[in-house]
Amino acid sequence: MNCTLEKIEPQAWRVTCGPVTRIVRYRGELKTFAPWDVTTVDGRRVWAAFNLESACRWVSSGGSQVEFAGH
Repeated sequence: MNCTLEKIEPQAWRVTCGPVTRIVRYRGELKTFAPWDVTTVDGRRVWAAFNLESACRWVSSGGSQVEFAGH
């Protein structure tokens, strides 16, 4: 799948893989093992990752299409 990565803010990237676009943002203030949030374009959090590479791999693998009811 053809994916693009575009830096949109100092700690945020837009990842587009086919029809799916996700925003990956570093949240260092969270003090957690997974400080990279993966969100929908409208800001709903769908996953967290250990690093930017892991977040991008998850989006490109199709995991980004998983929708969790109630979140």
